[in-house]
Amino acid sequence: MVSTLTITTPIRWMYRKTSDTPSDILPELKPDDKSTIEPKQFRCKTCQNPVAFEVDIIQIGDIPSDTAQVNPHGFIHEVITVHHVQNIFITGEPEPADSWFPGFCWRYLICGECTEFLGWSYHRPTEQMMTFAGLSKGQIILP
Repeated sequence: MVSTLTITTPIRWMYRKTSDTPSDILPELKPDDKSTIEPKQFRCKTCQNPVAFEVDIIQIGDIPSDTAQVNPHGFIHEVITVHHVQNIFITGEPEPADSWFPGFCWRYLICGECTEFLGWSYHRPTEQMMTFAGLSKGQIILP
C-alpha cells in the first residue's frame, strides 16, 4: 500500500499593495487598514523577532494546521504548521524517529535573534531543504 502526503494551503486572500502593484488589480486600500496592508506575523515570544506570516499556515495531509502532538516522553506540544519561516536557524541532525508527520524527518528551529527554541523543521529523508515547519505555540506570539 502506498501512502501519499498531501500539503494543502488554506483558502485565504490577502491584499497587499506594493510599489509595483498595478492599480487595476487591487482595490484602493485605506491607509488605516493595517490588517490588509501589513500581513499578520508570528513572532518569537522572547524577543519579538518575526518568524512566519499567518498566511503561510498549511495543513499537512489529514493533520490540522493547529494541532497538539505528544512526544515519546509524554509532553504535549501545540503546533502550528507553516510552509515558510524567516529569521531562524535550523539545527541538529535530521531525525526520522518519532516524527509527528509520517515520511518526514525533523530538526530544531531556533530564533535567529535570541537563539530560543521555536519548533521543528520537516523535510523528506532524501532532501535537505525544509518542506514545512511546526511552530511551538508556547514559544511564539500569535497574530
